[in-house]
Amino acid sequence: MAIDALTSSGIDSLISSYTASEQSRMISPLTTRKTSYENKISTYTTLSSKLDSLKSQLSDLKATDSSSLFVPTMTATLSSSSFMSASASSKAVPGSYTMRVQQLAKNDITVSRQDLSSAAKLANGTYNFQIVSGTTTKDISVTIDDTVTDFKSSLQKIKDAINSQAPEIVSAAAFSPDSTTSRLSITSKNMGLDNKIVLQEKDATSSAILGYMGYALNAGTPPTVDRDTTVSDGTSGYIYDSSLLNAKFNFNGLDFQRSSNTVNDAVDGLTFTLTAEMKDTDPNINISVSTSTSSVRTKIENFVTKFNEIYYYLKTNSSTTTTSRGALAGDATTMSLLQSMANAAYTRVDGLSSGVPNRLGDLGISFTSTGGLTISDSSKLDKMISNNLSDVGAIFNSTNGIATTLYSQVNRYVGTEGYLAKANASYNNTVTDLASKITAKQTSIDKSAEVLRSKYEALQTQLATLLTASSMFTGTTTDSSSYF
Repeated sequence: MAIDALTSSGIDSLISSYTASEQSRMISPLTTRKTSYENKISTYTTLSSKLDSLKSQLSDLKATDSSSLFVPTMTATLSSSSFMSASASSKAVPGSYTMRVQQLAKNDITVSRQDLSSAAKLANGTYNFQIVSGTTTKDISVTIDDTVTDFKSSLQKIKDAINSQAPEIVSAAAFSPDSTTSRLSITSKNMGLDNKIVLQEKDATSSAILGYMGYALNAGTPPTVDRDTTVSDGTSGYIYDSSLLNAKFNFNGLDFQRSSNTVNDAVDGLTFTLTAEMKDTDPNINISVSTSTSSVRTKIENFVTKFNEIYYYLKTNSSTTTTSRGALAGDATTMSLLQSMANAAYTRVDGLSSGVPNRLGDLGISFTSTGGLTISDSSKLDKMISNNLSDVGAIFNSTNGIATTLYSQVNRYVGTEGYLAKANASYNNTVTDLASKITAKQTSIDKSAEVLRSKYEALQTQLATLLTASSMFTGTTTDSSSYF
């Protein structure tokens, strides 16, 4: 060993060289392995996210029930949306219709007489009457006691009884048309003439309470209240004449009435929602019902995009060059997935009848090992969707269909119990173990370096002593401090 190596800077250099050599020998291989596993964890995590996205697309494409994409979707288009809206179900058939909205359905409303709020109360006692709406009859019982002091509080008591005893068919409100008067209104919960409000006798007390509200009973069994629409002068009555309660519309030249503004029984598969009445000068609303397949085309395009994202990702991360090695190179788990995707892209779908389309190529979708999937013949795809939708669906959602098969395969890779999650859990344990080993190795190297430094420093001290002794015999002076 050269004497210069035992200077302070020389010792530092020796220790650094030793540390670097030991790290290269003992730690670098561990670090390389740890980095490799970390890269694989990151790659698996990204792949899992991409597979989840593809799985969602495949779920839509493989559906065979009423939610299947390959059941024709009917669309209703209106020339004007100012008076109504329309929707079509799969039962609708393509066609054209005309519509005029003549009258909207209404909730029946009846109001009591109007009187001063401070006017005389209804006499104490229990009163009974009935409210009928639709096929439902409700008994109303009202008890008036000393807590009721005037006309206003009497109506409040009647209102409370109606709302608590007939909430399914009507709602009542006590209100003040002005600061000194009071009135009661009763509104049907459901629209139309079939749900009109009928006030009728329950027993001998009925005429008294109905009369107090301003209603008179007709003779009959049971006696009922007259349907009087004259209410503006403060008398009791009904807001609408019976003829105004139903919705009225003209469909294809024929007049219709319905008890609701939502009409779903005029023509199979079509539902109309009437929103405004038309004037005589308004033109007819033209309704066009047609088949829409745009969602099928969009889903297939999305499938191609998601398929290619994963295919390219697997290909890129599985490749090896002279200077680099992909994180998935040699990975049997992902290589199997890559091969499954390639097989699904170009092989025939088993189980389909002879003479029908049975592979993606028949839809104008081509595949190459380097380019992935491509819609190479867009017009062919559109024609197949328009004219052979069920055959297109079978390629994806039959028992051995592309979407059915790929969904099953992809499902094994994703989720907490999937291949990727389980592999990552193992890899994370390995990374943790390697990190511990690296820390232990570094600690060992550091301790060995300190021992080595102590030995070099002892030699340095011995060398300084020898040099000092040598200078005494030769009569020369040596600066031994330069070794420290």
